Amino acid sequence: MTLLLEKHVERSQDLIARYVQKAMERARFEQWPEEGIVYGEIPQLPDVWATAETEEECRRALEDVLKEWIKGSVGGTWSVD
Repeated sequence: MTLLLEKHVERSQDLIARYVQKAMERARFEQWPEEGIVYGEIPQLPDVWATAETEEECRRALEDVLKEWIKGSVGGTWSVD
């Protein structure tokens, strides 16, 4: 990989990381006691939601869903980790 391309990829990854951070700041979590789960979503992104047994697990799962959503949005060619 050329130095120019490496720098472009690095900047893109930084931009995506900032996007993930900002999107996760908007995340909302709701206890669903009847089902014994926590539901998490990012209201501005209707397809980005997750469920888990605890809020922390739900937060991690929601971030994974968000990253997959980003990959799908940019054609799956970027690393978002």
